[in-house]
Amino acid sequence: HKRVNLYTPIIIGAVIADTSAWIFYAFSTHGMEVALAVSISEGSIALAAFLGIYFNGEKLKSHQHAGILVTSAAVLWLARIS
Repeated sequence: HKRVNLYTPIIIGAVIADTSAWIFYAFSTHGMEVALAVSISEGSIALAAFLGIYFNGEKLKSHQHAGILVTSAAVLWLARIS
């Protein structure tokens, strides 16, 4: 029971953050074309990879670097044309 009490604030915080993210995602798709909102939100994968490289020193393979580059370019292009 001590473990449950120890992690309860962390679990509640994660639940609130996750639920809030889905709610805001729903609002974002309501105000614009769904394809554009989904495409831009996929940029979070590139951001997560960049943060992993920068803060955790993760090593990526060449195809993963290429994927980050293509994803970032696509997100920037979509943001520019919208």
